[in-house]
Amino acid sequence: MSNDHYRARIQPDPTAANTEIQGTENGLLDKVDGDKIQSVFRKSLIWVLLLVIGSVSASYLVVRYTKPLYQSYSDIKLNFKSEASIFGFSNFSDNPNYNYLSGEIELLRSRLFFSQVIKSLPLEVSYYTMGNFLVDERYRDSPFEVEFKVRDQYVMDRKFMVTIIDDKRYQIVFPWQGENGKPEEHRFGETISKNQLDLRITAANMRREFYGQPMYFILNSENALLNYISSNLDVRPFNLNANTIRITFTDHHRQKARDMVNAINTIYQSYTQDQKQRANQQKIEFLNDQLEQTETRLDEYERYFENFTISNKTADLNADLRGTIQQIVQLDTVLMQSRSMQKALNRLFTIALDSAGTVPNQMPDFPQFNEALGTLHELQLEEERLLLSYDPRTLTVRRLRQDLQVAREALLDQVEAQKEALDDEIRGLVRRRSELEKTFVQLPAKGTEYNQAERFYKLYEEFYLSLMQKRAEFEIAQAGTTTEFVVLTSATMPAAPISPNAIFIYGIGFIGGLALSLLLVSIRYLLHNKITGLSELEKLINVPVLGSIPVYKGEKLAHTRMIISKNPKSSLSEAFRSIRTNMEFISADNDIKTIAATSTISGEGKTFVCANLGGIIALSGQKVVIVDLDMRRPRIHLAFEEENPLMGTSTILIRKHTVEECIRPTSLENLSYLPVGPVPPNPSELLLGNTFDEMLKELKEQFDVIIFDTPPIGLVTDAVLVMKKVDLPIYVFRADYSKRAFAKTLDRIRKVNKFYHLSIVLNSIKTNRSQGYGYGYGYTYGYYEDQNSGSKSWLKRILRK
Repeated sequence: MSNDHYRARIQPDPTAANTEIQGTENGLLDKVDGDKIQSVFRKSLIWVLLLVIGSVSASYLVVRYTKPLYQSYSDIKLNFKSEASIFGFSNFSDNPNYNYLSGEIELLRSRLFFSQVIKSLPLEVSYYTMGNFLVDERYRDSPFEVEFKVRDQYVMDRKFMVTIIDDKRYQIVFPWQGENGKPEEHRFGETISKNQLDLRITAANMRREFYGQPMYFILNSENALLNYISSNLDVRPFNLNANTIRITFTDHHRQKARDMVNAINTIYQSYTQDQKQRANQQKIEFLNDQLEQTETRLDEYERYFENFTISNKTADLNADLRGTIQQIVQLDTVLMQSRSMQKALNRLFTIALDSAGTVPNQMPDFPQFNEALGTLHELQLEEERLLLSYDPRTLTVRRLRQDLQVAREALLDQVEAQKEALDDEIRGLVRRRSELEKTFVQLPAKGTEYNQAERFYKLYEEFYLSLMQKRAEFEIAQAGTTTEFVVLTSATMPAAPISPNAIFIYGIGFIGGLALSLLLVSIRYLLHNKITGLSELEKLINVPVLGSIPVYKGEKLAHTRMIISKNPKSSLSEAFRSIRTNMEFISADNDIKTIAATSTISGEGKTFVCANLGGIIALSGQKVVIVDLDMRRPRIHLAFEEENPLMGTSTILIRKHTVEECIRPTSLENLSYLPVGPVPPNPSELLLGNTFDEMLKELKEQFDVIIFDTPPIGLVTDAVLVMKKVDLPIYVFRADYSKRAFAKTLDRIRKVNKFYHLSIVLNSIKTNRSQGYGYGYGYTYGYYEDQNSGSKSWLKRILRK
């Protein structure tokens, strides 16, 4: 570094200093300091590693001790169609393909369907083996089988603890005995009779590995099994366009999951086909009733025609009245249809009114009622299914019956409204017909009656043939409708569990550890309020920096000592030589005879700097004296490994001794020091007197350089009195020890006392992350504190780092 460049760097500028401090106060916290991040991260590295390792370890424990969950699934295609077209009939069903996937899914999820699945699998008893941490179900692989007859429902869904002694004997603890109950010993095949139940346990897949292993079994109630299936079964559309659904079942036992899906497929195929045939059966019953009524009317008209022919010998009508008759015929046709619809409505009203009867789910002649009929029909079917599993007095059945009554009343209201409209229509037709009949007053009454009867006969005949055709079609549909049930994917045997996902959990653990580490580093960064390096110090305050001192990596020192005399070629000595050289650029005339070193608090290394800086200057051939002015906590004598004598600075200032009497030599030539001597009660008053100026004058006559070791300026004001009288005040900061607020303290003192020739030395810099040099020694001390109070346990030191 050139002399001009360094001189420009350390030249004080009050305006720039004020601007720098102001900017620091307003925006420093919003900026990221690279050196500070590096320091905080280095000190937090052990915690980062521990957090990552701990998170990954926690992930391992989760994977290791979480019971695996398996999933089996099957894809099926639903396509209900009628085979009636084989017989030459066209499609006549309202929805021949039964493409109501939502309805089929609800059927698969119904508890009535679940009860059929339960009956098809061995689910009444569940067997388990107990490990150190996990419990495994022995589905189809239990060493014993249980037969039981329950008299008290208390025993259902409770654990029966079993320990197999050998292939002939076992011990059992019943639920009512509690977990610490005394076990009873029994033989396999023996019937155990208790007040609560009869129990018989027989050996099955017995192996020696089960001997002595804790096991238990549970007698499952129907409600528990229904809840178990409901919570583990998932049915959802897989492809709406292809009418396919996917049935998924999850369980901790892979074979059990697959068996459940297979059972659902098998039962669904037969169960749905029976349900789908009910609609056709109800339609056929309705058509049979209509055919019976129509056939009776046809028989009446046939007997009338026979009697009329016998009585009147003829059946001809007047040709000139054909036009009028044709109109009457048309009116009669419409009237007949309306009355037929009226009868059908009356029939429907009677059926709907009868709470015990089954309502058809649709009426071809009254499509406007199909929705209400379908709702009522579905509720009746639901009532039938519920009554298979529930008592009629249960809340579920009573609520359903209330819904059924509401639907029935809604249907009756619709029918009543339709009947009233139809009655009005019939009355209008009758009035019109009466007007036409006035024109037939000349016709024989019997002839008119005959023609009318003939017309009705033809209408009934056509209606009868239509009913016969529809009944035949529905009967063929009843015989030919099948459930086209295609299993696209058979129930799979799970190869790997779906939970826990080891890779995902390990990834979460690792990322979580990194996130916690980042959070820790961020918090420590935000809470870190200490100066870490030269760059940070220069940002905080615009004061010339004489240099930095590296960390001393030698032996740990009990107190401040002279180091350069033992290691003259070390980096520490070179750092002090650099400071000595830089001091030459502070003054243009190179005339610095008095130096005062201070700091904010104790422990920042000002005494260490004074001792070793004095030694370096003495090695250059100048006569140097180090004066200990810290009359509250003297330390200079410790640096030279001597005791504090009974004479020194304090006795000189009270004129008890002279400077010559108190000056003490050191092991270095040209280096002397002046100890404090006895600690006075009034240090500040001594420094204010003229005696200090006289002592300073006398020291200048004897020595080339005088270095004053003053008290910490942040605790007492003694140092200010001295710094005003010296050529070069030095303010010492210690890296990773001095707080950032100390820079503000220095700026305040500098501006108040106008110390514009003040310089800074940064102590204890770690050379692997900072500019220049640094130092550190292995002790700290507190001002007016016991010397041992600065020691910390190894744990506190780690946490502090």
